Amino acid sequence: MTSRFISHWLTCLTNLTESLLKFREIQAQIQIKAHIEAMIHTVIEVGIE
Repeated sequence: MTSRFISHWLTCLTNLTESLLKFREIQAQIQIKAHIEAMIHTVIEVGIE
C-alpha cells in the first residue's frame, strides 16, 4: 500500500515537472519570436528613415 502510494506520487510529480518544463519552453519560444519581430520592425523603421 505504502509503496504504491509513493510510486503514484512520484509519477504525479514527474508529470507535473514535465508539464512545467514544456510550459517554460513554449514561453521562451514566444519571447524569442517577439524579440525577433521587434528587431525586424526596428530594421524596417530605420530603413524607411
